[in-house]
Amino acid sequence: MDRPLGGPDDIAELDRHIRCHSLQVIQRVEFYESEYMWMVYVLMKKQDFDDYGGQFWWNMLDAKNTRKVGSKQA
Repeated sequence: MDRPLGGPDDIAELDRHIRCHSLQVIQRVEFYESEYMWMVYVLMKKQDFDDYGGQFWWNMLDAKNTRKVGSKQA
């Protein structure tokens, strides 16, 4: 049976999955495209997020911070 995503059953299933796996929202991004508002969530366990020491995206993107925030470059 074809049905659109995002209905009450999908929301309940996502809620159950988040609770059963002790997940937390660590980031949310919203954007508009094709006349729809999209919401993208990054979910992970708190301990896993803490293990990254606040550097989750730096590590995922293999990025290097070249200067401290607020410092001036010459």
